[in-house]
Amino acid sequence: EDDFCKDLRELLLQLPDIHYSLLHYLCHFLSQVEQEHTHNRMTATNLATVFGPNVF
Repeated sequence: EDDFCKDLRELLLQLPDIHYSLLHYLCHFLSQVEQEHTHNRMTATNLATVFGPNVF
């Protein structure tokens, strides 16, 4: 897993600044949504189901 994290970090650093900023914003937003999962039923699994197909 350590190699995976290192490789992922290297890939993220290759993103153009605007793409990195958008990804950071989206991850932060989705994290906030998931933190309220008891109220909105949007667990990490549900968010992945909804957003995953749209990202790729």
